[in-house]
Amino acid sequence: MKAKAWLILKAVKLWLAVALLWLIAAILFVAHVAIGIIKLIFIITLFPLTWVVYVLDRNIYNRIKIQLEELLP
Repeated sequence: MKAKAWLILKAVKLWLAVALLWLIAAILFVAHVAIGIIKLIFIITLFPLTWVVYVLDRNIYNRIKIQLEELLP
């Protein structure tokens, strides 16, 4: 009887260990997906913003260049 109880206790410990590993794997997967979604949001929001800044920067550069060409002979 004692050996059977020990065997059941061992099986329960093994089951709990496997369940804990599955829980950790699930948490890591959810974190991985969440980080991917956050990266996607940043890419979607920042890429057009960088493009707008680039275009504005080029426009400002061209205006300054034209003004300098007018001032200098």
